[in-house]
Amino acid sequence: MSRIVQAIMCGGEGKRLWPLSRRSYPKYYVPLADGESLFQKAFRRALRTSAIEDILLITTDVNKHNALKQARAIIPAFPQEGLVIRPEGKENFVTMACALATMIDRKISTDSVLVCTPADHVIHDVASYGETLQEAARIARDHYVVIGIPPTEPSSDFGYIECSLAEPQVVTRFTEKPDRETAEGFLAAGNYLWNTGFHIGSLETFMREIRLCEPVTQDIIAGGMKSVLDNFELLPEKSIDYTVAEKASSMRVVRANFDWDDLGDLESFIPARGKEQRIASFDSSNVSACVDGKLVVAIGVSDLIVVDGQDTLLVLHKNAVSKLSKAVDTLRSEGHPEADHHFRGYRPWGIYEVLEEGPGFKVKKITVTPGCASSLQTHGKRAEHWVVVSGIAQVTIGDERRLLHPNESLYIPIGAKHRIENPSTVPLVLIEVQTGLYLGEDDIVRHEDNFGRV
Repeated sequence: MSRIVQAIMCGGEGKRLWPLSRRSYPKYYVPLADGESLFQKAFRRALRTSAIEDILLITTDVNKHNALKQARAIIPAFPQEGLVIRPEGKENFVTMACALATMIDRKISTDSVLVCTPADHVIHDVASYGETLQEAARIARDHYVVIGIPPTEPSSDFGYIECSLAEPQVVTRFTEKPDRETAEGFLAAGNYLWNTGFHIGSLETFMREIRLCEPVTQDIIAGGMKSVLDNFELLPEKSIDYTVAEKASSMRVVRANFDWDDLGDLESFIPARGKEQRIASFDSSNVSACVDGKLVVAIGVSDLIVVDGQDTLLVLHKNAVSKLSKAVDTLRSEGHPEADHHFRGYRPWGIYEVLEEGPGFKVKKITVTPGCASSLQTHGKRAEHWVVVSGIAQVTIGDERRLLHPNESLYIPIGAKHRIENPSTVPLVLIEVQTGLYLGEDDIVRHEDNFGRV
């Protein structure tokens, strides 16, 4: 069996599930009912067919710590080198380009198989998934392979693959999200499958197919990651499907035997969170809500999605779900920080939540992961007050280091070097009160950092 390298595509802009997801916290990292994220489920599946050193997390700089932290929650020894950082912008073909370039840099043999893996799928039968992937990898020695799911309804939410009925199934055409009438025709024809978004091929096969349709791009990739980053503006803007799959000379599809769902929008994602919602409905119908801890009262309305992002409130008609991404783009262009950033900040050392803020002050709840530490830092425009709620804090202020226990506090003047660490095996929780004329997150100078942020 060929060596299998899995590239998990886990960047994203956080628009389709906004406000649950943001640019700094895309949908892949949002926890589901069992506490694990879609990304973590994809990571676990990758471990079934690939060695740890053959799993690549293809993400953006803003999400590298999300990916690494969630991977290490499953495999604490997952290496930093498993992160492959792609620039923001452009669709997912550049993810494939980064994965291929990384394989070339590592001198991985050209008959090794690359699996470009979406990170937003729910697959319960992971054993059947593993079998399907092994079959696809076998065919991928000589062909470009995709995985298709037999459609169960004439859905307009998925792309379709037209293929031969004989094994191995030859792909004849891709169709992206057809209208319902066309989808009904596909279902009746019997030779169409839903496109799962998996792209599988040997390093040699992918490079050959890219050379046929994008020779300049193939030359860039052949130069490795430095070449990809130096020439990023020359790479195609479009998706893997559009750039190479639809033009491939030798395309096959493997029919999957596993259950599959693509949690691509709020309507499908909200039930997967598994949190019971309190909705009182009066003369209303088909109202979905994601409003944790609050009673939603619906009167005389129908076909609505209501999402409480704590710093935002979204009210969306179900017929307008496809317009959400464009609305987020508009919010960004108008300068609304909520378009990109969550009230909860995810950092490599833990999490903070903004509890309250106003002129001259901001109150945060900070949770530091066991064994982790913030950077050694200074602020030029604000002072801070820390009060430990639970756990033990190892604090540094200036040249002094000491422990703080619950109900103990510390004052950090403007300009003082400081750091907080959690030396224990349980989470450290503290309340931070900031005071000053400017309280932006960019008022920080890092002097030392365990996560390469200096």
